[in-house]
Amino acid sequence: MKHIKYILLFTLLIFGGKSFATNFNALYNDITIRTPNGSFVAAGVLRSGELSNQEKREYHYRIIASVPNAICLSEATSTYNCHSYAWNMSEGGVTCWLNQFPDLHKYWDDNSYVETTAQYGTKVFFPNGDHSAIKSTRYPGRYESKIGDGCLVVHDLYGLSSIYDDSNLKFYAPKPVIISNDRMIGGTELGSYEVSCVIKNTTVTWTYDTNLATAVLTGANRIVLQPRTATSVGDMTLTAQFKNGSGATVYSCSFYIGIGGPHYRDVSLVVKRSSDGAEVYPSGSGLAPNSYYYAYLSSSAPLNNVIWGVDSHLQNLYSDNNYMYFRTDSQGWGMLNVYGTVSRYGVSKKLIDVTLYGSY
Repeated sequence: MKHIKYILLFTLLIFGGKSFATNFNALYNDITIRTPNGSFVAAGVLRSGELSNQEKREYHYRIIASVPNAICLSEATSTYNCHSYAWNMSEGGVTCWLNQFPDLHKYWDDNSYVETTAQYGTKVFFPNGDHSAIKSTRYPGRYESKIGDGCLVVHDLYGLSSIYDDSNLKFYAPKPVIISNDRMIGGTELGSYEVSCVIKNTTVTWTYDTNLATAVLTGANRIVLQPRTATSVGDMTLTAQFKNGSGATVYSCSFYIGIGGPHYRDVSLVVKRSSDGAEVYPSGSGLAPNSYYYAYLSSSAPLNNVIWGVDSHLQNLYSDNNYMYFRTDSQGWGMLNVYGTVSRYGVSKKLIDVTLYGSY
Protein backbone atom coordinates (compact mmCIF):
# COMPACT_ATOMS: atom_id res chain seq x y z
CA MET A 1 0.00 0.00 0.00
CA LYS A 2 1.02 3.65 -0.36
CA HIS A 3 2.47 5.33 2.67
CA ILE A 4 -0.32 6.54 4.92
CA LYS A 5 -0.44 10.26 4.16
CA TYR A 6 -1.17 9.65 0.46
CA ILE A 7 -4.38 7.73 0.93
CA LEU A 8 -6.91 10.34 2.07
CA LEU A 9 -6.93 13.96 3.13
CA PHE A 10 -8.13 12.66 6.50
CA THR A 11 -5.05 10.52 6.74
CA LEU A 12 -2.81 13.44 5.77
CA LEU A 13 -4.16 15.43 8.68
CA ILE A 14 -4.07 12.56 11.16
CA PHE A 15 -0.81 10.85 10.38
CA GLY A 16 1.49 13.30 8.62
CA GLY A 17 5.15 12.26 8.43
CA LYS A 18 7.59 11.90 5.58
CA SER A 19 6.55 11.24 2.01
CA PHE A 20 8.07 8.12 0.51
CA ALA A 21 5.69 7.88 -2.43
CA THR A 22 7.78 10.14 -4.66
CA ASN A 23 11.25 8.92 -3.66
CA PHE A 24 10.76 5.20 -3.03
CA ASN A 25 13.81 4.20 -5.06
CA ALA A 26 16.00 6.58 -3.09
CA LEU A 27 15.03 5.00 0.23
CA TYR A 28 14.65 1.31 -0.65
CA ASN A 29 16.92 -1.27 -2.25
CA ASP A 30 15.14 -3.40 -4.82
CA ILE A 31 14.71 -7.10 -3.97
CA THR A 32 12.66 -9.96 -5.38
CA ILE A 33 10.45 -12.24 -3.31
CA ARG A 34 8.24 -15.13 -4.44
CA THR A 35 4.66 -16.23 -4.08
CA PRO A 36 4.05 -19.72 -2.63
CA ASN A 37 3.77 -21.00 -6.22
CA GLY A 38 7.07 -19.40 -7.17
CA SER A 39 6.10 -16.24 -9.08
CA PHE A 40 8.61 -13.38 -8.77
CA VAL A 41 7.37 -10.27 -6.94
CA ALA A 42 9.17 -6.92 -6.81
CA ALA A 43 9.73 -5.47 -3.32
CA GLY A 44 12.11 -3.18 -1.46
CA VAL A 45 14.27 -3.19 1.68
CA LEU A 46 14.61 0.11 3.56
CA ARG A 47 18.12 1.56 3.50
CA SER A 48 17.37 5.03 4.91
CA GLY A 49 14.51 7.15 6.18
CA GLU A 50 13.36 5.19 9.22
CA LEU A 51 10.95 7.01 11.54
CA SER A 52 12.23 8.85 14.58
CA ASN A 53 11.15 7.80 18.05
CA GLN A 54 8.87 10.84 18.23
CA GLU A 55 7.22 9.94 14.92
CA LYS A 56 6.69 6.37 16.12
CA ARG A 57 4.97 7.62 19.26
CA GLU A 58 2.77 9.98 17.25
CA TYR A 59 1.71 7.19 14.90
CA HIS A 60 0.82 5.02 17.87
CA TYR A 61 -1.42 7.62 19.53
CA ARG A 62 -3.10 8.68 16.27
CA ILE A 63 -3.86 5.13 15.18
CA ILE A 64 -5.33 4.25 18.59
CA ALA A 65 -7.47 7.39 18.35
CA SER A 66 -8.75 6.70 14.81
CA VAL A 67 -9.21 2.88 14.77
CA PRO A 68 -12.02 1.59 17.03
CA ASN A 69 -10.94 -1.10 19.52
CA ALA A 70 -7.42 -1.11 18.09
CA ILE A 71 -4.60 -3.09 19.67
CA CYS A 72 -1.09 -2.14 18.55
CA LEU A 73 1.12 -5.23 18.22
CA SER A 74 4.33 -3.40 17.30
CA GLU A 75 5.68 0.10 16.98
CA ALA A 76 5.49 2.14 13.81
CA THR A 77 8.21 1.51 11.22
CA SER A 78 8.98 2.19 7.57
CA THR A 79 10.66 -1.19 7.08
CA TYR A 80 7.45 -2.94 5.92
CA ASN A 81 3.83 -2.22 5.07
CA CYS A 82 0.42 -3.90 4.96
CA HIS A 83 0.85 -5.88 1.72
CA SER A 84 4.20 -7.28 2.79
CA TYR A 85 2.88 -8.26 6.20
CA ALA A 86 -0.29 -9.90 4.86
CA TRP A 87 1.08 -11.76 1.85
CA ASN A 88 4.78 -12.19 2.60
CA MET A 89 5.94 -11.74 6.18
CA SER A 90 3.00 -13.56 7.82
CA GLU A 91 4.07 -16.60 5.77
CA GLY A 92 7.68 -16.41 6.95
CA GLY A 93 9.02 -13.99 4.31
CA VAL A 94 11.68 -11.33 4.78
CA THR A 95 10.95 -7.87 6.18
CA CYS A 96 10.37 -5.57 3.21
CA TRP A 97 8.02 -3.07 1.61
CA LEU A 98 5.61 -4.40 -1.02
CA ASN A 99 3.49 -2.06 -3.15
CA GLN A 100 0.21 -3.08 -4.74
CA PHE A 101 1.65 -2.43 -8.20
CA PRO A 102 3.08 -4.02 -10.20
CA ASP A 103 3.07 -7.55 -8.73
CA LEU A 104 0.69 -8.02 -5.81
CA HIS A 105 -1.92 -9.62 -8.09
CA LYS A 106 0.42 -12.56 -8.69
CA TYR A 107 -0.45 -13.99 -5.26
CA TRP A 108 -3.91 -14.91 -6.54
CA ASP A 109 -3.36 -14.93 -10.31
CA ASP A 110 -0.81 -17.77 -10.04
CA ASN A 111 -3.26 -19.81 -7.88
CA SER A 112 -1.19 -19.51 -4.71
CA TYR A 113 -4.43 -18.20 -3.20
CA VAL A 114 -8.02 -18.45 -4.41
CA GLU A 115 -10.85 -16.00 -3.89
CA THR A 116 -13.34 -17.25 -1.33
CA THR A 117 -15.81 -15.88 1.22
CA ALA A 118 -15.24 -14.21 4.58
CA GLN A 119 -15.92 -17.56 6.29
CA TYR A 120 -12.85 -19.21 4.73
CA GLY A 121 -10.69 -16.22 3.86
CA THR A 122 -7.38 -15.89 5.71
CA LYS A 123 -6.33 -12.75 3.82
CA VAL A 124 -8.34 -9.66 2.91
CA PHE A 125 -7.54 -7.28 0.06
CA PHE A 126 -8.98 -3.75 -0.10
CA PRO A 127 -9.00 -3.14 -3.90
CA ASN A 128 -10.38 0.38 -3.53
CA GLY A 129 -8.22 1.24 -0.53
CA ASP A 130 -4.79 -0.14 -1.45
CA HIS A 131 -4.61 -2.19 1.74
CA SER A 132 -4.27 -5.82 2.89
CA ALA A 133 -5.00 -7.59 6.17
CA ILE A 134 -5.00 -11.13 7.57
CA LYS A 135 -7.46 -12.96 9.78
CA SER A 136 -5.93 -12.98 13.26
CA THR A 137 -5.13 -16.29 14.92
CA ARG A 138 -4.21 -14.53 18.15
CA TYR A 139 -7.50 -12.64 18.40
CA PRO A 140 -10.30 -14.83 16.96
CA GLY A 141 -12.88 -12.93 14.95
CA ARG A 142 -10.56 -9.98 14.36
CA TYR A 143 -7.95 -8.98 11.78
CA GLU A 144 -4.36 -7.77 11.73
CA SER A 145 -2.75 -5.28 9.38
CA LYS A 146 0.12 -2.82 9.18
CA ILE A 147 -1.09 0.77 8.82
CA GLY A 148 1.41 2.12 6.26
CA ASP A 149 4.42 3.43 8.16
CA GLY A 150 2.41 3.07 11.34
CA CYS A 151 1.83 0.24 13.78
CA LEU A 152 0.86 -3.37 13.23
CA VAL A 153 -2.71 -3.31 14.52
CA VAL A 154 -5.48 -5.70 15.54
CA HIS A 155 -8.82 -4.35 14.33
CA ASP A 156 -12.33 -5.31 13.29
CA LEU A 157 -12.95 -6.19 9.66
CA TYR A 158 -14.52 -2.81 8.91
CA GLY A 159 -12.65 -0.97 11.64
CA LEU A 160 -10.35 0.89 9.24
CA SER A 161 -13.07 2.74 7.33
CA SER A 162 -11.75 6.12 8.50
CA ILE A 163 -8.40 5.35 6.83
CA TYR A 164 -9.08 3.02 3.90
CA ASP A 165 -11.93 2.56 1.45
CA ASP A 166 -13.23 -0.84 2.56
CA SER A 167 -15.89 -1.29 -0.11
CA ASN A 168 -15.78 -4.42 -2.28
CA LEU A 169 -13.47 -6.38 0.01
CA LYS A 170 -11.97 -9.54 -1.47
CA PHE A 171 -11.17 -12.58 0.65
CA TYR A 172 -8.48 -15.12 -0.22
CA ALA A 173 -7.33 -18.47 1.14
CA PRO A 174 -4.60 -20.95 0.14
CA LYS A 175 -5.62 -23.18 -2.74
CA PRO A 176 -8.11 -25.82 -1.53
CA VAL A 177 -7.03 -29.16 -0.16
CA ILE A 178 -9.04 -32.07 1.20
CA ILE A 179 -8.49 -32.49 4.93
CA SER A 180 -9.42 -35.25 7.33
CA ASN A 181 -8.53 -36.40 10.81
CA ASP A 182 -8.33 -39.99 9.57
CA ARG A 183 -7.59 -40.87 5.97
CA MET A 184 -8.14 -44.60 6.46
CA ILE A 185 -11.46 -46.18 7.29
CA GLY A 186 -12.54 -49.79 7.39
CA GLY A 187 -15.21 -52.13 8.63
CA THR A 188 -18.10 -49.98 9.81
CA GLU A 189 -16.01 -46.85 10.48
CA LEU A 190 -17.01 -43.43 9.16
CA GLY A 191 -14.55 -41.02 7.59
CA SER A 192 -15.29 -37.27 7.41
CA TYR A 193 -13.55 -35.26 4.67
CA GLU A 194 -13.86 -31.58 3.90
CA VAL A 195 -12.25 -28.94 1.71
CA SER A 196 -10.22 -26.26 3.44
CA CYS A 197 -12.15 -23.53 1.61
CA VAL A 198 -14.81 -23.06 -1.05
CA ILE A 199 -13.87 -20.97 -4.09
CA LYS A 200 -16.16 -17.99 -4.53
CA ASN A 201 -19.12 -18.48 -6.87
CA THR A 202 -18.59 -22.25 -7.18
CA THR A 203 -20.19 -25.40 -5.86
CA VAL A 204 -18.34 -28.53 -4.77
CA THR A 205 -19.00 -31.87 -6.44
CA TRP A 206 -17.50 -35.00 -4.87
CA THR A 207 -16.42 -38.08 -6.81
CA TYR A 208 -15.18 -41.38 -5.38
CA ASP A 209 -15.15 -45.12 -6.10
CA THR A 210 -18.66 -46.28 -5.30
CA ASN A 211 -17.48 -49.89 -5.39
CA LEU A 212 -15.50 -49.22 -2.22
CA ALA A 213 -17.52 -46.64 -0.30
CA THR A 214 -20.89 -44.99 0.08
CA ALA A 215 -21.69 -41.43 1.13
CA VAL A 216 -23.49 -41.16 4.46
CA LEU A 217 -23.63 -37.35 4.29
CA THR A 218 -22.82 -34.81 1.58
CA GLY A 219 -22.67 -31.10 2.41
CA ALA A 220 -21.53 -27.90 0.72
CA ASN A 221 -17.92 -28.49 1.70
CA ARG A 222 -17.94 -31.86 3.48
CA ILE A 223 -18.60 -35.52 2.80
CA VAL A 224 -18.83 -38.48 5.19
CA LEU A 225 -17.92 -41.87 3.72
CA GLN A 226 -18.39 -45.42 4.95
CA PRO A 227 -16.92 -48.58 3.43
CA ARG A 228 -19.42 -50.19 1.09
CA THR A 229 -19.12 -53.43 3.05
CA ALA A 230 -17.41 -54.36 6.30
CA THR A 231 -14.71 -56.17 4.32
CA SER A 232 -14.10 -53.60 1.55
CA VAL A 233 -10.39 -53.19 0.93
CA GLY A 234 -8.64 -50.94 -1.58
CA ASP A 235 -7.07 -47.58 -2.32
CA MET A 236 -9.46 -44.90 -3.50
CA THR A 237 -9.18 -41.41 -4.93
CA LEU A 238 -11.54 -38.81 -3.47
CA THR A 239 -11.90 -35.69 -5.59
CA ALA A 240 -13.52 -32.33 -4.92
CA GLN A 241 -14.40 -30.47 -8.10
CA PHE A 242 -15.20 -26.77 -7.90
CA LYS A 243 -17.67 -25.77 -10.61
CA ASN A 244 -19.07 -22.40 -11.57
CA GLY A 245 -22.46 -21.64 -13.06
CA SER A 246 -21.45 -22.78 -16.55
CA GLY A 247 -20.46 -26.19 -15.22
CA ALA A 248 -16.75 -25.77 -15.92
CA THR A 249 -14.30 -27.34 -13.47
CA VAL A 250 -12.50 -24.52 -11.72
CA TYR A 251 -10.22 -26.53 -9.46
CA SER A 252 -9.75 -30.15 -8.53
CA CYS A 253 -7.67 -31.88 -5.87
CA SER A 254 -7.49 -35.44 -4.61
CA PHE A 255 -5.84 -37.79 -2.17
CA TYR A 256 -6.00 -41.45 -1.35
CA ILE A 257 -8.11 -43.37 1.13
CA GLY A 258 -7.00 -46.84 2.12
CA ILE A 259 -10.04 -48.86 3.11
CA GLY A 260 -8.02 -50.95 5.52
CA GLY A 261 -10.00 -51.61 8.68
CA PRO A 262 -9.81 -55.41 8.29
CA HIS A 263 -6.02 -55.13 8.00
CA TYR A 264 -5.83 -53.32 11.33
CA ARG A 265 -8.05 -55.89 13.00
CA ASP A 266 -5.76 -58.61 11.70
CA VAL A 267 -2.73 -57.38 13.67
CA SER A 268 -1.68 -59.60 16.57
CA LEU A 269 0.90 -59.25 19.35
CA VAL A 270 3.12 -61.98 20.78
CA VAL A 271 5.46 -61.54 23.77
CA LYS A 272 8.17 -64.09 24.60
CA ARG A 273 10.72 -64.48 27.35
CA SER A 274 14.21 -63.57 26.19
CA SER A 275 15.94 -66.33 28.18
CA ASP A 276 14.16 -69.34 26.68
CA GLY A 277 11.69 -68.01 24.06
CA ALA A 278 8.65 -69.14 26.01
CA GLU A 279 5.45 -67.30 25.09
CA VAL A 280 4.06 -65.18 27.91
CA TYR A 281 1.40 -63.25 25.90
CA PRO A 282 -1.28 -63.84 24.75
CA SER A 283 -0.85 -67.20 26.45
CA GLY A 284 1.64 -68.39 29.04
CA SER A 285 2.80 -67.49 32.51
CA GLY A 286 2.93 -63.71 32.12
CA LEU A 287 5.72 -61.26 32.96
CA ALA A 288 8.20 -61.52 35.83
CA PRO A 289 9.92 -58.64 37.68
CA ASN A 290 13.29 -57.33 36.43
CA SER A 291 13.28 -59.61 33.39
CA TYR A 292 13.87 -59.27 29.65
CA TYR A 293 11.34 -59.95 26.86
CA TYR A 294 10.80 -59.37 23.20
CA ALA A 295 7.50 -58.54 21.49
CA TYR A 296 6.58 -58.66 17.84
CA LEU A 297 3.57 -57.90 15.67
CA SER A 298 2.21 -60.04 12.86
CA SER A 299 -0.24 -59.06 10.13
CA SER A 300 -1.40 -60.24 6.72
CA ALA A 301 -0.47 -56.80 5.34
CA PRO A 302 2.86 -54.97 5.70
CA LEU A 303 3.23 -52.83 8.82
CA ASN A 304 4.90 -49.43 8.52
CA ASN A 305 5.98 -46.63 10.86
CA VAL A 306 5.34 -48.68 13.98
CA ILE A 307 5.77 -46.78 17.25
CA TRP A 308 6.00 -48.70 20.52
CA GLY A 309 4.66 -46.86 23.55
CA VAL A 310 5.36 -48.16 27.05
CA ASP A 311 4.52 -46.88 30.51
CA SER A 312 6.99 -46.35 33.36
CA HIS A 313 7.02 -50.07 34.28
CA LEU A 314 8.41 -51.19 30.92
CA GLN A 315 11.73 -50.05 29.46
CA ASN A 316 12.03 -50.07 25.68
CA LEU A 317 15.63 -51.21 25.15
CA TYR A 318 15.39 -51.57 21.38
CA SER A 319 12.68 -51.45 18.74
CA ASP A 320 12.69 -51.86 14.98
CA ASN A 321 9.30 -51.43 13.29
CA ASN A 322 7.29 -54.54 14.29
CA TYR A 323 9.82 -55.79 16.89
CA MET A 324 10.64 -54.55 20.41
CA TYR A 325 13.07 -55.76 23.10
CA PHE A 326 12.14 -54.56 26.59
CA ARG A 327 12.71 -55.00 30.33
CA THR A 328 10.28 -55.04 33.25
CA ASP A 329 10.83 -53.23 36.55
CA SER A 330 10.34 -54.63 40.05
CA GLN A 331 6.53 -54.63 39.58
CA GLY A 332 6.61 -57.18 36.75
CA TRP A 333 3.79 -55.70 34.67
CA GLY A 334 3.09 -52.70 32.43
CA MET A 335 0.91 -51.08 29.76
CA LEU A 336 1.80 -51.25 26.09
CA ASN A 337 0.42 -49.12 23.22
CA VAL A 338 1.48 -49.73 19.63
CA TYR A 339 0.72 -47.36 16.73
CA GLY A 340 1.39 -47.89 13.05
CA THR A 341 0.08 -47.82 9.49
CA VAL A 342 -1.03 -50.72 7.34
CA SER A 343 -1.29 -48.89 4.02
CA ARG A 344 1.10 -46.68 2.10
CA TYR A 345 -1.72 -44.13 1.94
CA GLY A 346 -2.88 -44.48 5.53
CA VAL A 347 -2.23 -42.46 8.65
CA SER A 348 -0.99 -43.87 11.92
CA LYS A 349 -3.66 -45.68 13.96
CA LYS A 350 -3.50 -47.60 17.21
CA LEU A 351 -2.78 -51.26 16.54
CA ILE A 352 -2.51 -52.64 20.05
CA ASP A 353 -3.59 -51.36 23.47
CA VAL A 354 -2.87 -53.95 26.14
CA THR A 355 -1.81 -54.31 29.78
CA LEU A 356 0.81 -57.03 30.27
CA TYR A 357 0.23 -58.52 33.71
CA GLY A 358 2.38 -60.77 35.83
CA SER A 359 0.12 -63.77 35.34
CA TYR A 360 -2.84 -64.73 33.15
